[in-house]
Amino acid sequence: MNEYFKIAIILFFSSFFINLILTWFLIKYSSFLNLLDHPNERKIHFDSVPVVGGIGIFLTIFLFFSFFVYNGFVQNIFNNQEIISISISTCLIIMIGIMDDSFGLGPFNKFLF
Repeated sequence: MNEYFKIAIILFFSSFFINLILTWFLIKYSSFLNLLDHPNERKIHFDSVPVVGGIGIFLTIFLFFSFFVYNGFVQNIFNNQEIISISISTCLIIMIGIMDDSFGLGPFNKFLF
């Protein structure tokens, strides 16, 4: 078996299980963290549902991206300025998503960010 294929399989399954554990943890404690989407006239669900799936995916990707940056695997692809720009913009996008889920931002505020 090819060495790159083995690495890809290991990365896939490790990221899958980390995301599975993170998402389970976040869903379990979403009511404590007040990360719930409550029903109203615009929603189709009748009970409060957790809105943390994106946070689990973000944390998994950020964890692996940080690992690759720390070990120098992405320096051939991105320079330091690009890595900082990607990290900051990704964090801003996830923060806007969390704020929108929590407070219900209007379209102008989302567009502004």
